[in-house]
Amino acid sequence: MDSSDMDSTRSSKLASTINHLFECCICQQNLQDAHICPRCSQPFCRKCIAGWLGNQPTCPQCRKLLTVESLVKARTFDQVQEVVSDFVASEKRNRCLGHGKDLSLFCLVCEKCLCPGCMFAEEHVAHKDQVLLLEGAFEEFRCRFREYLELLQQREETLEMSLATVKRNERLLEEAQDRMSSIARKMIDSITGHYNEEIARQARNKEQLQSQEGKVAVLRSLANSLNTNVTSVVAMNEVTEFQKLAGELLKEKPPAVRVVDVHFKNPLIPSPIGLELYLKNARRHHRFYESSQQTESGFRWKVKVSAHQETTAWSCSLLLEKGRPDTFWIALGGSPAKPYRFELGQWVDFGDDIPCVYDAEADTLEVQLEIQQARTYAAQCSQQQDYIAELEARIGRYEAVIGDIQRKAACSLDGADAAMEQ
Repeated sequence: MDSSDMDSTRSSKLASTINHLFECCICQQNLQDAHICPRCSQPFCRKCIAGWLGNQPTCPQCRKLLTVESLVKARTFDQVQEVVSDFVASEKRNRCLGHGKDLSLFCLVCEKCLCPGCMFAEEHVAHKDQVLLLEGAFEEFRCRFREYLELLQQREETLEMSLATVKRNERLLEEAQDRMSSIARKMIDSITGHYNEEIARQARNKEQLQSQEGKVAVLRSLANSLNTNVTSVVAMNEVTEFQKLAGELLKEKPPAVRVVDVHFKNPLIPSPIGLELYLKNARRHHRFYESSQQTESGFRWKVKVSAHQETTAWSCSLLLEKGRPDTFWIALGGSPAKPYRFELGQWVDFGDDIPCVYDAEADTLEVQLEIQQARTYAAQCSQQQDYIAELEARIGRYEAVIGDIQRKAACSLDGADAAMEQ
């Protein structure tokens, strides 16, 4: 037996002996809440000795009379036992369970602590050259530990900086959200106020018109009841009263009424563009009609209408010839706007939502559409920037053509001057 095995055996026996000293002689387990007999100093578990004395009032060791109240709390036993338990656990951790020897080696491949017997086991014998003494391997791992610790510290600093940035971003976004929400609310309040003011104005106009309409109806009823064919004092008085009432009414000017523009200029949503088409002799000469192009901010639209053969109905389509493909809100003939998807060069048929007003008696056709090209001023600016870039490119092409014509003209003039000199 070598010296390491002898040391291991001695340590094992010492641990076993010390552990035995801290056993309760009643339950044969480690002491829990140790209390001793004041006569023989034998330690017991508080729970065990209390149960024993409940049956017989004598010490299990010295057989002298003993009561629960006379037991002495042994705090030192608990403290020493905790140290011993840690020592025993450490001994078990440092010992190979398979061979009972100290774990004095370390396998770099398997990253496990070994005893000398494990090194020649089937699991490690193929790479036993990668087995080092535990002290040497621990030093190598200590260096690696420092490297990882530095990397973790760098990561921690990076995370702290990133977290600070994220918190700052959250604060800035919340402030911007509050600011933009406040601006948006003010804009919406302004728009709502404008509409409320206009609705109130229309309500006042309606009230005044209805009042005057009622007065006119009363006067007309009074006029119909008058008998102007017979000359009499009564008739004269009635006619005089009628003229007085009629004169007072005619002095009241009716409120000025105009068709309201529902798309007033506001700071939130750009106004839509309008497309109008009016055809005389529609069915007589225009069974099928395609309008001329209409360009607005780089968008080019075209309307197509065609008459149904068997009815007086018309079908209508809209074409996006130029511009950004997108979903646009279209108001057809004054009806509420609806979204329609447009691609370049593809006609969009409105189906039953026909924005056509056809007067069969006069054979006239009127088409009205409103197109919301941009839903925000930012989108409108982007569209106009694209349009400006297109115009600049077109100007560049024109300038190139003009330059080419100028060069050819200069060459022709030079040739003519040379011919005249000859």
